[in-house]
Amino acid sequence: MISKEAEDYLFKLKAELLFRGKDEDEIHAIGDELEDHFETAEQNGKDVSDILNTPVKQYADKFSKHMSFTKGLPKYLAYFVIYMFALFTIPDFFGKGFTLTLSYLLNVAIIFAISIVVLFLFKKLIIKYGDQKRTYIYAFIGGGSIFLLMVLSAFITKHHPIYKIVTLTQTQSLIVGTILLIGVMVACFIVKQKIYALIIFILCLPNIIAQLFTAHNHSLIQYTYISLGILMVLLLFQIIYMFYEGNKLRKEDSNKR
Repeated sequence: MISKEAEDYLFKLKAELLFRGKDEDEIHAIGDELEDHFETAEQNGKDVSDILNTPVKQYADKFSKHMSFTKGLPKYLAYFVIYMFALFTIPDFFGKGFTLTLSYLLNVAIIFAISIVVLFLFKKLIIKYGDQKRTYIYAFIGGGSIFLLMVLSAFITKHHPIYKIVTLTQTQSLIVGTILLIGVMVACFIVKQKIYALIIFILCLPNIIAQLFTAHNHSLIQYTYISLGILMVLLLFQIIYMFYEGNKLRKEDSNKR
């Protein structure tokens, strides 16, 4: 087995190449080759500090120019943009009616931009700290802050529409939302990305359940409480699952050593 320092360096290198859009098979091949080099060198008592002291970005540059991009990268980027737009809009169709406003469109664009920035910052976290506890702690704090910011922006959008483009009744909103949700989920299955179909369904679930519980009660406050309550429960389960998986991986690593 290789040292923790070497293992951490490999993790950062793979993350750097992955964020550059390089082919995953080639990334794994380079990782396996470098891991074998570390293992052989450490067994023979050789020094590998020349590699470990090289900045990950600089070391990745040596391989990057000779590697191919993930096949169909432009296509996947287009899928990503469409999916992110659907992710931020479809759940709103399952509310008490839907009003498309100028501020709503601006809010979606801002949230999308924030998501790209978060992805970039997450990459920086991985490259700087690797697979350490602080990476997950910072990611959790940052994710929570972004979530609160999104809730605040949604509140501002709702109370300051700027200009109303179109308003749907509750029935029209549910029909359009259901069609769009089914369409996106089917598309996810077609491109063999089932997990993304599950993600968008889970995001819509609090609003759907709230609709069922308030079907004969048009109280917006009750609907909001139910929707937010279910969302918080789902977030709690996600946090528990993340900690469980993290502890499981750490135990597996310690057993291997």
